[in-house]
Amino acid sequence: RSEFKGGQIFKSPVKISDNGSLYALTNENNLWKANVDGSSEIYDLQITNLNAEILSYDNGFYIADGSVLSFILNREKVRIKIDFDSPIKSLSYASGFLAVLTSSSLYLLKDNKLMEGFPIDTDGYFNIFDIDNDGKLNLINIKNRFIYNYKLIY
Repeated sequence: RSEFKGGQIFKSPVKISDNGSLYALTNENNLWKANVDGSSEIYDLQITNLNAEILSYDNGFYIADGSVLSFILNREKVRIKIDFDSPIKSLSYASGFLAVLTSSSLYLLKDNKLMEGFPIDTDGYFNIFDIDNDGKLNLINIKNRFIYNYKLIY
C-alpha cells in the first residue's frame, strides 16, 4: 500500500502509465504524477482550457489544451504544429498511432506527424486493429450510421 502526501483534488480520472506511474490532472490544471513508492510530483502545465486531456506515452505526456496539442518529456513542453478544426475532445494511443478526436474529425498521427489522408470525418466511434489478420492495421470508423474500413499504409 502506498500513501501520497499533499492530497490533490483531480478533475480527470487517475490513470496508470506504461511504466507504472499514476497520473491525472488536478483541479488547478497541473499534472500530478506519482510512483508506487509514495513519491509524487506536480508539473505546472499552464493549461488554459477547463476540458484539457492528458495521455501518457513513452515516459512523457500528450496534453490537449483546447485546439493545441503538446508533448511533455522531462518537464520540457513541445507544441505539435497541427491546426485542429475545433477543440480536442479526446486522445488515445493504439498500435503506434496517436488518435486525436475533435467534435467531427479524427486526426491520426505517427511520430507526431499527421498521416496522409487525415483528418477524416467521424461521429467519434473508431478503432484501430488488424481486422482481417493480414498483418496490416485497419481503421474502423463510423460516420452518419455507416461503418468505414480504412487500410492504414505507413
